Amino acid sequence: MGLFQREGHSRRKGPQKCPHIVAPQTKLYVAAGERRNISVKMQNLDPIFMTDFRCQFRVGNIEHEKSAVKTFDDNIICDEMQFDHYGIGLSGGTSPVEFNVVWSSGDSTKKHTLDNVGGVAVEVYKCEALASNCGACLTLDTTKYECGWCVADSRCVRPLACEAKSPQDWLNSTQLCANPTIEEFSPRKGPVGGKTKLRIIGTNLGRRYQDVAGAVIVANVQCTVLPSEYHPATEIVCETGKAAIKNSKGPIVVRLRADDANYAAVSKYDYEYVEPAVSAVKPDRGPISGGTDVTLYGTDLDAGSEVHVSFGEVNCEVLSRRENQLICRMDAGDSQGGRQLRIDFDGSRGRMPYPVTYNFALNPRVSTVLPAKTIAAGGVQIDVKGEGFALLQRPRMVLINDRGVHQAGPVCEVEDDSLMVCITPGLPTGDTGGRLHHNFAFDFDGTITESRQLEVYSNPKIDQFSETRFYRPGDNYLTINGEDLNVGAMERDIKITVGGVDCQLTALARKVLTCKPPTEKPPLEGGLQPEVVVKIGNISYTAGQLSYDSPSLTSSVVIVILACIAAMLVCFVCLAIMYRRKTNSHQRQMKYLKTQMDTIEMKVATECKEAFAELQTSLNQYTADLPLGTPIVPFLEYKDYCARVLFPNNPHNHPVLRDLEVDSQKAGAIEAGLREFHKLLMNKTFFLTMVRTMESNKYFLGKDRVYVGSLVMVVLQEKMGYCTEMLKQLLRELIDRTVEKKFQPKILFRRSESVAERMLAAWFTFLMHDYLRVKEKCLDAKYRTVPYSDRPNANDLDLEWRTGINGRMVLQDAEGQKLFHLVKPTEHGPSENQEKMVTEIYLTRLLMMKGTLQKFINDLLESIFSTASRSAPLPAAIKYMFDFMDEQALEHGITDAEVVHAWKSNALPLRFWVNLIKNPHFVFDIQKPTKVEGCLSVVAQTLMDACSTQDHQLTKDSPSSKLLFAKDMYQYRDWVDSYYSDIARLPPISDQDMAALLNEESRVHRGQFHVFSALNELYKYLDQYKDPIMDALEHNEHAQASRLPGRLQDMLALMEADQSRTDYDSSTLGLGYNSNSRLMPRERL
Repeated sequence: MGLFQREGHSRRKGPQKCPHIVAPQTKLYVAAGERRNISVKMQNLDPIFMTDFRCQFRVGNIEHEKSAVKTFDDNIICDEMQFDHYGIGLSGGTSPVEFNVVWSSGDSTKKHTLDNVGGVAVEVYKCEALASNCGACLTLDTTKYECGWCVADSRCVRPLACEAKSPQDWLNSTQLCANPTIEEFSPRKGPVGGKTKLRIIGTNLGRRYQDVAGAVIVANVQCTVLPSEYHPATEIVCETGKAAIKNSKGPIVVRLRADDANYAAVSKYDYEYVEPAVSAVKPDRGPISGGTDVTLYGTDLDAGSEVHVSFGEVNCEVLSRRENQLICRMDAGDSQGGRQLRIDFDGSRGRMPYPVTYNFALNPRVSTVLPAKTIAAGGVQIDVKGEGFALLQRPRMVLINDRGVHQAGPVCEVEDDSLMVCITPGLPTGDTGGRLHHNFAFDFDGTITESRQLEVYSNPKIDQFSETRFYRPGDNYLTINGEDLNVGAMERDIKITVGGVDCQLTALARKVLTCKPPTEKPPLEGGLQPEVVVKIGNISYTAGQLSYDSPSLTSSVVIVILACIAAMLVCFVCLAIMYRRKTNSHQRQMKYLKTQMDTIEMKVATECKEAFAELQTSLNQYTADLPLGTPIVPFLEYKDYCARVLFPNNPHNHPVLRDLEVDSQKAGAIEAGLREFHKLLMNKTFFLTMVRTMESNKYFLGKDRVYVGSLVMVVLQEKMGYCTEMLKQLLRELIDRTVEKKFQPKILFRRSESVAERMLAAWFTFLMHDYLRVKEKCLDAKYRTVPYSDRPNANDLDLEWRTGINGRMVLQDAEGQKLFHLVKPTEHGPSENQEKMVTEIYLTRLLMMKGTLQKFINDLLESIFSTASRSAPLPAAIKYMFDFMDEQALEHGITDAEVVHAWKSNALPLRFWVNLIKNPHFVFDIQKPTKVEGCLSVVAQTLMDACSTQDHQLTKDSPSSKLLFAKDMYQYRDWVDSYYSDIARLPPISDQDMAALLNEESRVHRGQFHVFSALNELYKYLDQYKDPIMDALEHNEHAQASRLPGRLQDMLALMEADQSRTDYDSSTLGLGYNSNSRLMPRERL
């Protein structure tokens, strides 16, 4: 035969005419261990030419050959072969054995294989491996396998392998297996109305449909077996009947024979008849286009085999369900509006306590896409703006090619209803971009939007490092070169890692990018160097390695090192010479130091003697009684006292201490405006709104709050009753905020961080003036009874030393001057001749000074923390304010006594008494005590420690100032506790009595300050925050009722009139000052 289809010289025409094997079936089944003759039919044999036949069996790589005999009817019968004799491995119960017939002619040894067109092969089987239980064994195909169940051995075997002693010990395919079992069933529950397809899986569940028909009982209700879905012995599918009792349950019983318990199976678990109910749906709205995954919440939602969910006429495809949750996907709706839920479990309507509704809303709409560009690999973030995005669950961006195929990206991240961030998908393999215009759209939960144009650029490229780069400490940036780095991507699309650790991107250009690498080598296995990986969108590049090891030394580095070593040798020689010279100098210095040490030792001895002598003396000349009628303490006037406390940085020249001076052309308008401003401040709603609005602004700093609080107190000083009422309201709000935000309540009133806290300190300042009795014992001996302002200046006096021999000699200021303080000499400036002394030497002087002042300090603290002072009764202001704090603690449920104790200590001792102790010039007409400032700070700290409820562990390393009064601290704290307790037990002060006291205070001190000037200063802050204050008033019903927004607008118009012609930036005096235009308080405000 050639390459063309044409007749040859052979009498056989075509492949069907060739000799080949013919068998009724392609598989010849033989039991393992059986000896059997394989017989096959042959066709087209040549009896003259084909004389010798043999059978070949190939098991794996081993080939067995058996002799064969050809019968007269062209059958080939192979000699017997036992198939398991050669260790045939069975898999799944059967193992194929390849079968062929070969022939030869006469004496020729050449063998030819007959065609096996049908693929005839031998299949060896083993009954034990084919079935492990009786039911599976008896349902095997009897045309292939000769197997039965041996009851005695409980295994599937061939008939001859079972030693049956009785007919009952052997079961064939026509008999029924005993001991059926139910391994599992589903579903576990169903509706009361039935019609649930119940799938029962087990063993020995009958041999045919007739065995199980009518044999299934589910929770005492008949279950109709479906013959089309019955799998003999292993699986039964039946349809449950209607339950007579709601919420009933019971086991599943399969009874193959009604009169024999050995043929009955009972399930381990019960089947329940339930009434599924739906209580809620989430989300309850979605786009008309559908695709929204809706979750239904309720009970027994996993009941039944089939469930159908719809909202109105719109179907919702069930995706998954559990006992209390069912998820389905909405089909597209036809219009907006609500649709009521309908759910059927196997045809039974689900129960709903109240109607559950799902609303269809307008489909989301895309307005802009920025930036409308990407790279071929995709992965670029784009911002999509529009509306209705909150309705979406799985929005994606898709690219559309010319064939209409969609290439979808990952799910977009919805930021809010009008913005989502999407990741662009990559182009299919083969498309490389190059600024191509591609169509893209969005997949909104299965709905494709209208297509748009997107520019697709070629993928950027990253240049490989020419060699390993080295990181050196101090290198803050890693530079990586490339091409088209920022053409189609932005900074947020680029991520750089060094050994898996982020390298923060700092700059991006078209051909270069920089990042900040980690300062330490990332941990890697095997000591490998970290690789620099740049990911741009969906494409990653490995730029190279960044080594954190020291680079190998080059020849130039070696030369530098050698030069350094030579220089070090030279330096060493020079140092040796200098050391020799220094040693000689050191010996001389040692001799000098020994002399100095002897001198210092003598001075220490002298100092100790002087300290001992001073301990035995006292300060009688300072504590001696003065002549009768001599003024002891030079108190300041009320106005000066208040000015120094309220405005410590400018107490002598503050604007509130003088008349307001403005340009004459606008004096009338400003006076009218300030009067209107004063009237507004007298309105509770306006006052509280102004303070709240200012404090809510983050740019209203702490110093501004203190200053505004001081100005408010100056303005309200003549209305102390109204002032107290506003102060209490602000304090209530401050306490409410502290408790609500769960701040530490103990630190309340400790710092002036609010207007209310500053007003509280000023309130005590006003009302405690008449009560002040301070023991001041550190005044000058000569002028201790003369006010500081009346004393002569030290520079105007000369001291003269008179002696009988030398006559008179004027002393210089620098002669005989000596400081005795517990400070280092260097703190007073360097001095060449100054001899250093050990500061601990002066501890005896410190004890002496403490002993001298102990009585005065005790008298001071006793007078402060005493409710029955010898000189004056307890001020009503303290009792009134402390009762207010107790009421606020009770109102907010604060039961910790230490919290109220801290409030009182922070409000009065810390904010008032400590301030006066550290600054006695606030009360007395004395010079600011800079020389004894440290001593006063110790006294003030002692008072603060006495008010504290915490015990501080003192050691030898603690400050000397705290160790001084350590033994007295428990007595002082007892005084403080008794003081607070005694005040609490005093009868409360009625609001009428307090109002009378406050009115008297206002009457006595009326006119001390210039209210116009204070209003002018306060107006500057009002002008800064006028817009938020106006907005707050417009949203306040009480303010609207009192026309406060209009009045404020009128006041601002008066104050801002004619600004183009005048300068009103100065705090007190404008550029066009006119002495005839002063704003004087012509009538009381």
